[in-house]
Amino acid sequence: MAGLLSGCGWFHRGQARPAPVTVAPVPPVIVTPAQTSAAYVLLVNDSGRFVVLNFPGGQVPAEGKILDIYRNGLKTAEVKLSKFRQENNVTADILTGEVRKGDEARGE
Repeated sequence: MAGLLSGCGWFHRGQARPAPVTVAPVPPVIVTPAQTSAAYVLLVNDSGRFVVLNFPGGQVPAEGKILDIYRNGLKTAEVKLSKFRQENNVTADILTGEVRKGDEARGE
């Protein structure tokens, strides 16, 4: 019986051992908030060619800033922020295109 147990090493002679597996370190994930202004159209006045935008984040861009208006991911208009504002709501003049209530306004 001792001969059988001592022979176990004999079966493994000459076999290549697998190379050790090295795992590359995973870099940490960096999340950076978007630097664009995001607002939503609350009101559209077609005859006056202006809109009222709401900035839910509270960061309202400066007067004169031009924002793009998007609907379903497609750019539909451009607006220019005016000096008239109340808290997070700002009026903007429609420069080009068509704007509807609920559209998204973003600055680049």
